[in-house]
Amino acid sequence: MGYSNAVDPVHANAGGLLAAIFCARPDVRWHSAMHTLLNERHQVTAARLPFKYRGRLLRAGLYGRFLPFVQQESTFWRRELLAGVDYGRLAGLRLAGDHYLWSRFARDSEPFIIATILGCFTIHEGQLSQNRAAYYAEMRSVSDTPTPWDLALAALDLPLWRMPDKIKKLLNHKHLLRYHHGRHQWS
Repeated sequence: MGYSNAVDPVHANAGGLLAAIFCARPDVRWHSAMHTLLNERHQVTAARLPFKYRGRLLRAGLYGRFLPFVQQESTFWRRELLAGVDYGRLAGLRLAGDHYLWSRFARDSEPFIIATILGCFTIHEGQLSQNRAAYYAEMRSVSDTPTPWDLALAALDLPLWRMPDKIKKLLNHKHLLRYHHGRHQWS
């Protein structure tokens, strides 16, 4: 399962790739992929491999505020994760519904990262996400209070997000899925 905003495309081959990964890896409950940005003409302006998403930092609302966002358009999950979602609370969120989902999913399992492009975030005038103060307020309303350890861990992770992909792959080998051309499979 997943969802995308009207102007944010999902890659045409994402469905087949997701089916292959979810069938081959029952331990993968949810995942995200590369952060990919588009301009208003739908031209790719940036694509970056995330480092790692830690459940405790997701629950504390530190992604998006201190660390990069989880890209909604590239995030997909198994249906059973929705059992922990309060739909009344989700419906009451105008801006941070995605963060609410990630924080609930993180109570159940850590997300994996797929080293590919699944979806793209389009930057355009008038988008709701321009109001960062309101988004952060909604995030805080559904997040755990960050502990000093959470803040320290976020500070340690931030430079790793800026590292080359080769280092990110090395340091996140446990929760990173890559395609192996010789074996013709994702693992």
